[in-house]
Amino acid sequence: MPPPPTPDVDMGVEEALLSGMPALPTGSRVARQRLPSGTDILAVEVPSARKVRLVAAVGAGYLDEPRERPGLAHLLEHSLFLGSRNSPQPGAFAAWVGEQGGRYNAKTDEFVTDYHLSLPPAAAQEGLVRLIDLLVRPCLVTSAISREIEVIDAEFQARLADPALHRQAVLSRLFQPDHPAADFHAGHRGTLGKGSASLCEALGDFHDTHYRAERISMVMLGPASLASQFEMLEPTCSAIPDGARPLNRQSNARWASPAYLQWCLPPKQASTAPKLEMLWPLSSSLAEHHAALLDHALTTLCDGRLAATLQEQAAIADMAATVRPEGTGPALCLTLTLTPRGERCVDRLLATCLSAVRELPSRLVIQPCPYPLISETDLDDYALQLARRLAQPPSTEHSDNHGDNGFQCAFDELEACLAPSACRIMEEKQGLDADVEYVPNTLTPFRRVSWPEGRASTSAARLAPCPAPRIALQDYLTRGAVASSPTVAECLGEHGSFGLWWAGGSGQQDSSWCLGWPAPRKTQQVRLAAWHQHTLALRQAARNAAVTLTLGGDTRGDWLRVQGEPQGLESVASQALAAWAVVTPDSPRGQARSLQPRSSQPSVAPAGLLAQRMLACLGVPFPRHDAQPLGKRILSWSMGWLGPSEYLSASQRLATQASELLDYSCGVVESSHETLSTSVAGAPRWLAPQGEDHALMLQIDGPDDTPVSRLLMRLLADAHDSAFFQELRVHQGLGYVAAVRYREADGWPRLGYVVQSPHADIDDLQEAVKCFLKQKGMALARLGEATLARRLDGLSMQWGPPETPGEAILASWQALRHAVIGSSLSTAMPPTATALILRPWEVMEHALVDVTPEALEEFAATLFAEAPRQWWYHSPAGYRRL
Repeated sequence: MPPPPTPDVDMGVEEALLSGMPALPTGSRVARQRLPSGTDILAVEVPSARKVRLVAAVGAGYLDEPRERPGLAHLLEHSLFLGSRNSPQPGAFAAWVGEQGGRYNAKTDEFVTDYHLSLPPAAAQEGLVRLIDLLVRPCLVTSAISREIEVIDAEFQARLADPALHRQAVLSRLFQPDHPAADFHAGHRGTLGKGSASLCEALGDFHDTHYRAERISMVMLGPASLASQFEMLEPTCSAIPDGARPLNRQSNARWASPAYLQWCLPPKQASTAPKLEMLWPLSSSLAEHHAALLDHALTTLCDGRLAATLQEQAAIADMAATVRPEGTGPALCLTLTLTPRGERCVDRLLATCLSAVRELPSRLVIQPCPYPLISETDLDDYALQLARRLAQPPSTEHSDNHGDNGFQCAFDELEACLAPSACRIMEEKQGLDADVEYVPNTLTPFRRVSWPEGRASTSAARLAPCPAPRIALQDYLTRGAVASSPTVAECLGEHGSFGLWWAGGSGQQDSSWCLGWPAPRKTQQVRLAAWHQHTLALRQAARNAAVTLTLGGDTRGDWLRVQGEPQGLESVASQALAAWAVVTPDSPRGQARSLQPRSSQPSVAPAGLLAQRMLACLGVPFPRHDAQPLGKRILSWSMGWLGPSEYLSASQRLATQASELLDYSCGVVESSHETLSTSVAGAPRWLAPQGEDHALMLQIDGPDDTPVSRLLMRLLADAHDSAFFQELRVHQGLGYVAAVRYREADGWPRLGYVVQSPHADIDDLQEAVKCFLKQKGMALARLGEATLARRLDGLSMQWGPPETPGEAILASWQALRHAVIGSSLSTAMPPTATALILRPWEVMEHALVDVTPEALEEFAATLFAEAPRQWWYHSPAGYRRL
């Protein structure tokens, strides 16, 4: 099986730098230069890219900060946005990015701090100049830093309700006490003080030490040629001053002796689905020089066998494996999300997993390297990962594992690393009742327990092994044409329960096959979660057969997409359909055949800040109430090397199976999304208590889902966001999260005005949001011609032609569902034409012409005066009547 195509690589790009990275779109090129000052610059030319990604990565993180100043690196990251030499006003950088319709963010990691933004191509040069100014010429004003410490403290207090913070706290107990990784690094008022002169001096010293050319990497990814990108990068990045001081990192090993820790969330925190995490530390040299070997080990571990074995006992809801876990350095990490049944047999799960990992080296020897585990390309993440890799200094560990005998040495080292005795274990539980310790600062409860190493080698302790799902390969004799594209769909007529559409060949080696059918809306969330759970082993096995399985659902029903080698598509689709019928609670057939009792489904609480949880609610549609009986029609669409005759034959084989699986009469399905009704809007919705903050979100739905309404709603979000932040967070000091976001629920546009505060209550927050809209809502919607033109460029960046083949296929599939299914799922779905042009992005481009300052002002006046409003609340005490 050949690997996926790689981009054209220019001189200076080592193979290891791109190892394990997903394939870029056809025609992409990558080139690297190291400037005389020491700055690494990397240009990535992607002709189909709609926007430019700029990522600056600094090779210093929270493990490099002085041990007497915990949180200093994170504070510096925040402080850079408080003003720079050329833009001294706090928030100026954010305001400029918002005016362009762009996005920015930053993150402080162990050894790297990154700053990234996306912009329209026309703004790339100025964006690069502003980013460098922010990075190397910060103002670092004491008064501004003092205010930012309060923000960081409030952020930390809110993160005490986030399971990820407590997981990191417990993880630190597995490290040597004298290693920086064992320290607390999040930072808060207690560790940072109140912004004294000495703290500002320490900030400046940390900046002068690390934010220098030798330690900075810059990546630009966009549609411009490599030469054009270097014309921007070279002179701008050459202005970065050099003079970085040597890194003073401890050479002692981070990991303490192997241990088994049980932990839980502090009292009053929202419960989550408990996880069982197993960690095998790896050397830095192994991770740097033998990434292909480690990726092969992951592929073998995640081939469906282990997942099928664990799910046979209904013990896990999910399984994940990585060699780049958060907060550990190089390590093989295997994480199981446990069901209640799994919580009762943790010893057997451990024995089974440790045995599977111990046997990995022998399986690597006898197994050829399969298709690599590479996800579809996310260009934002691609640029970010490359910058982080460039900023990581080479390992100081001595290694001769990359010489002539390097592979065998690396293999022997990996075998030693994966011994059961080398494993560290963290088990999350619902609560602890004895021998409890607490991690300082976060007060995370944990305890140390003993677990006999010999149990992993006892066959009686392990679960009986199950084979991976078998992917039957269909031998197709002919191939599809190569002249068409995923933007054209030809109707081949009805075949059994299938409405068949075909897009011809794609000119690529892989193929896609999408299926969609009616499904009950009222149980969709539970059903889709169970469907993902029951197809875990199938998705892993399919990936090893070069097929990717994607599952989804919305108000038009449920759907699946299989993509990859055409020989395996039918088998994967068939098994995915069978799994859907098993987990569908509305079907008597599904209930009788359920592999797992519904009572064993874990209850999962959302993670992250309260504001993030609220914004996620914007993606959940309010269904209409004109419910109709479920139909049994399946919309089928294929493209690629799967030719029309093979497609017809495969559809015929699936038709009988699908008709039986969808043959039930109970349940109803709602036809489409509906905007908020006055009765619905009158009842506030409360989130389950999580943490001590108050939070509030005002949701406003658009009047319809037309392209013009979607564009105008997005313009309003961009126009209000920065001003809302300045008014509620900076001027009124109500909270550290204050944002306006645009979201869509099955294509229906929504605005969310969200505030999270550690001190202001719901009444104050609600009054502040109302006053903002009343006093500034319309004024901010009155955009001048020049401002509107910039904002429309930003919208073109968001809604333009697809950047990747995967994005084009998914957009075309959803456009076909919209066109063919329409508003009624119970009809026979007759097509209105024998062929459809599926280019939804062109519809948005045409709608841009109708967006004028007058249209935006009129739309805003009607929206703010007439649109029903939905309020979302969170209070530490839970629901209370206002």
